[in-house]
Amino acid sequence: MKKETIIGVFFIVILALVVVFGLITLFKRPFYTSETIILTKSGEEPITSINVDLDNGIIVIIQNETIAGWKVIAEYSEKDAPPQITADNESLSVYLKNGKIRVESRLINSLEWSLDNGIVTVVITNSSAEIHGTVVNGKISAILIGDSYSIDLSLTNGYLSVNAKVNTINGAINVANGDVSFILETNSGGTISYNVKNGDALIVPGEYTISQEKVNNGVRGVLSKDGEGVDVEISVLNGNISIIIVKRED
Repeated sequence: MKKETIIGVFFIVILALVVVFGLITLFKRPFYTSETIILTKSGEEPITSINVDLDNGIIVIIQNETIAGWKVIAEYSEKDAPPQITADNESLSVYLKNGKIRVESRLINSLEWSLDNGIVTVVITNSSAEIHGTVVNGKISAILIGDSYSIDLSLTNGYLSVNAKVNTINGAINVANGDVSFILETNSGGTISYNVKNGDALIVPGEYTISQEKVNNGVRGVLSKDGEGVDVEISVLNGNISIIIVKRED
């Protein structure tokens, strides 16, 4: 074989290897990496009503008595549209397609959120509020401390947790394909009714009286105590429930 032929074949092999490694490198890394944008918006005007709408991501809503009014921190990809934040007439509304939303407000009297996929965390202290929230595929965690709360919480596919230290609480919790944890610290009387289909219930009644029966593959029951202040209905389909009631210690 001539020297020129050997050199030519060698050159072709090297060139082929360069092309192969180049393609591997190209396809291993993304064609485009988007940056995360962090947007902060705030105001000193009092806000009492909050509405948050997020398609996919994380929502955190906290009562913060150290600020004068309200603050929103949103994280989203530069590929997505920025959040829509509107504050008017003591009402705050936030919409974002994908990302993280953190809302802080000195006052929270009314709260509503909608989330398709993700996690919601709510912490309200020293307040009385109406709370409405829906999550599909995810988790809801709510800590409620204060006087009086009205709740309407709905979750499909996930886990829902409510920890309440209150005088008065009423409303409903509905979960399909998931578990519920409801911890109530109160001195008030009233009733908590629960219905679990295709699941089980763990109950620590405290000073409440329990009446429970097995129904097919589930369980239903009522926790009751003389007095007023507690009126909650909890429904679970395909999941388990735990209810713990303890005496409130201030």
